[in-house]
Amino acid sequence: MTARPFRRKEGAPTAPNPRTWNCAGGGDALGAHSQGETAGAAPPREQDKQDRPAYGRNAESVRTVGGDWRNPRPLTAEQVERWCQQLPAEPVEWAIDLGSDAREVQLMQVRTLTVQGGTLHYYTNGRPGRPLFFLHGAGLDHRMFAEQYPAFDREYALFAWDARGHGRSAGVEGFSRDLLVQDLLAVLDREGLERVTLIGQSLGGNLAQEIALRHPGRVEALVVIDATRNNQRLTAWEAAGLALAGPMLRLMPFGWLVDWSAAACSHRPEVQAYVRECLHSMGKPRFCEVMVRAFDFVRHRPELRYPGRTLLILGEQDRTGNIRKAMTAWGREEGVEFHVLPGARHNANQDAPEETNRIIREFLDNG
Repeated sequence: MTARPFRRKEGAPTAPNPRTWNCAGGGDALGAHSQGETAGAAPPREQDKQDRPAYGRNAESVRTVGGDWRNPRPLTAEQVERWCQQLPAEPVEWAIDLGSDAREVQLMQVRTLTVQGGTLHYYTNGRPGRPLFFLHGAGLDHRMFAEQYPAFDREYALFAWDARGHGRSAGVEGFSRDLLVQDLLAVLDREGLERVTLIGQSLGGNLAQEIALRHPGRVEALVVIDATRNNQRLTAWEAAGLALAGPMLRLMPFGWLVDWSAAACSHRPEVQAYVRECLHSMGKPRFCEVMVRAFDFVRHRPELRYPGRTLLILGEQDRTGNIRKAMTAWGREEGVEFHVLPGARHNANQDAPEETNRIIREFLDNG
């Protein structure tokens, strides 16, 4: 099922008030580059630019390098060297400004929890109601859902976190699939959440699936945005690609890797700036560790199954890994609702926030 374009109503709120969203940050998946806007994608309307929050003050100066990110060609040593010379010698300092909104969104009650390796930071609006827990992608932080929180604030108990090694939880040592599962279950237990709807993007979508597969009784509904399927049988080529991913990541110049990732995540300059800020803040060693450990989620385990309601959202222009193939096949299964967002890249909820919110709301209302 393909989602239709969605226009915001005149005067509708967009972003939370910065006084209640005063949060520090921490970036996401691998992709490739484009020069300027992606071919075939309509440029954002001027009104859209005004409506949406700015994720970085230097958004307009974001540079992308390389060829067509949807059809990457093998790189020569000369190309890599030339591109690396164009990158800034020092990490760019990105200031995050989520804009202002006439409506107060009281989500940013910052809470902490001691877990193995350090102190975890998570967030809530403190309201009663059906709980929704937002799980960000690899290298990013809770801010990636800044345009989703206002849409659900009044009717739901909202939760989000900075996963270990990310954002305000950057100091938590160790990173693995099992540690992430332990952390999330610990937060759910701390908050007394017996059943919760999990909304995860990329790595967050993999973690949401893992909780649903291992502890299906804890998950009321599952929303997966631009993430491959955990419980799948990989082809020989896909398995080989995962095995080689770690060494290849470590060989890539970090500046080039940051540019590549930002372009794959979003066509919006302000989101690309946000991704850059997060990845530079994280640094190459931790980013490589997170990405390599993220591959551990993908294991064929036919004995595990989540029987609950599932919503899949895919960016039409997401070319990272085998996400498109895996989600399309998954979306054909009975009981699974599947939407493709036109023009969106890997961070579909940031490229098409209004449509993402509409789809999730309808899914929740029909539950």
